[in-house]
Amino acid sequence: MQSLKDDDSFPVARTGHIACAVNGNMLIWGGFGQADNGFGEKYVPCESLWVYNLELQEWTRHEVPGLNMIGRSGSGCFSHRGKMYVWGGFPNHTKEVYCLDTAGISWQTIESEGEVPEYRDKFVSWQYHERLIVFGGFGPQPVDATKDSWVLDPSSIVEGLPQSRGWNNDLFEYNIETNRWRKPKTKGPVPCPRASHAGAIIGQRGFIFGGRFKEKRRSDMHCIDLITFTWSGRLTIQGPMPEGRSWHSLTTVGPHHLLLCGGFNTTCKPLDDMWLFDTKQLLWRRLEWDLPTPRLWHTAVAGLHLGEVVIFGGCTNNILDRHEDTVYTNSLLHISVTAKPLLRICYEMIWQHVDRFRQEIENLPPCLKRRALKMTSPR
Repeated sequence: MQSLKDDDSFPVARTGHIACAVNGNMLIWGGFGQADNGFGEKYVPCESLWVYNLELQEWTRHEVPGLNMIGRSGSGCFSHRGKMYVWGGFPNHTKEVYCLDTAGISWQTIESEGEVPEYRDKFVSWQYHERLIVFGGFGPQPVDATKDSWVLDPSSIVEGLPQSRGWNNDLFEYNIETNRWRKPKTKGPVPCPRASHAGAIIGQRGFIFGGRFKEKRRSDMHCIDLITFTWSGRLTIQGPMPEGRSWHSLTTVGPHHLLLCGGFNTTCKPLDDMWLFDTKQLLWRRLEWDLPTPRLWHTAVAGLHLGEVVIFGGCTNNILDRHEDTVYTNSLLHISVTAKPLLRICYEMIWQHVDRFRQEIENLPPCLKRRALKMTSPR
């Protein structure tokens, strides 16, 4: 299978990739997009890693060997002590954990132990301290599956493929320190199986919204206590709320708020709306502005200041329409639902008019001067 090629200045347009915030940077890896010849979709090479500096707002490309795969989409990731960990995804039918050392820019394959889950993609993962908690997704039938925990997708039964696949509502925990997986017993009503849902974390609570199950894209919100593993049941929402969707993003933007962006509804329409969810009042509020274009199967990470979200990639039309070419994007969006800090505004003004403020930079206090010089140094 052929792979996509990045240019030297900006990542190639893609969807199904991962984005991970590590030490003030956003790391972009994997996914797939339009092939070089314009025919069909191809996976981004697994050696290709892009690092976006959230403060300087610049991209750096790295070629990182060490992974024996053609590429991957629908994986999960999290960061711990300056390293990025990756698990799951499609089409690689493996259960290993992959670790990227961002200091040495090198990959390591980790053979984890314990109750290792079956491989899957399009799941939700929360990071709570040194633990990764995985919920749901799309993959082969687990050995211990019941009729309520795994449901076959009939369209996945294709001659020549090794296994049929379906939706699940399993929950697993991976401990980085012990390198072990386990399947904790949960309490409370478990959400139905689903994939392509979105999740975020506030304190010790993990939230999920939406996702696809069978032919329906859901609009339910659930949360789970990541210490006691107690599910809330479907949260009762008062007032207006977003329509059901999959392939959207959900990002923490405050002590009690989550930002929902874009997605794909049950009628296969790409969405451009944004909603703010109050986790204390259990209220949704649609923002007065929309995304510049519809966006689905993109990534979103929290920015440097509270209330900022950075979105990258995705596609802008019906990804399932076989009669229309999928439109992939590599555009980058900075979205703020709160006012930027005054210091951040000042730095951005200096950055945009560096020649005008060069003398003033020399007169700044040492700590501010170092940061200003870093932002305005030649790239």
